[in-house]
Order: sequence, then structure tokens, then C-alpha cells
Amino acid sequence: GRILQQKVLLRERRQKAIDNGESFSVPVKSLTGDQFFLNVIPENSIYDVKSFILEEIGVPITQQRLICKGKQLENQYTLKDYGILDGSYPINIVLRLRGGL
Repeated sequence: GRILQQKVLLRERRQKAIDNGESFSVPVKSLTGDQFFLNVIPENSIYDVKSFILEEIGVPITQQRLICKGKQLENQYTLKDYGILDGSYPINIVLRLRGGL
């Protein structure tokens, strides 16, 4: 459906940016302290980044909270909006836990 189409377009855009040398590698630190790198472009939305993390380590998008430079990153903004233009600031993943007793 539509979501799959968007994912394919996103993947193609990302690959094109990588091929053109416009991408950069951002370090992502998981809950366990493990670190991995994602190839991203400044125009990627935080939602895009969460979908890359889902592909990489399997954490559902709805459970991810991303923190960088002490700020929680909101889905609708881009890396560029947050001034994340190179790999000098790691993005930390914090799990969003469901409340309730």
C-alpha cells in the first residue's frame, strides 16, 4: 500500500543522497550502551530516523524516544531543524514505556 510506497521512495532518496556524498553517519546509542551508525541526510525527519532504527535493531517506532543534545526529538522535525548536520552528536534511544499499574 501507500506506506510501503513511501518506504521505497525514502530508501531511494536516501541511497541517492549517499551516492551523491550528501549523507553523513550519525552515531546512535541504544539502551544497552551499544552504538551503531546510521547513514542519514539533514532532510530526514525524526520519523525517518526512527524507521531506520526499526530496520536496524527492531525497536518499534512507537516505543522510541530519541534524545540528542539534551532534547527530545519530535517526529515532524528534520535533523537539520535540530542542527544535526554531521556525526558529532550521538542520538540516544530511550524506550517509551506504557504507563499503568
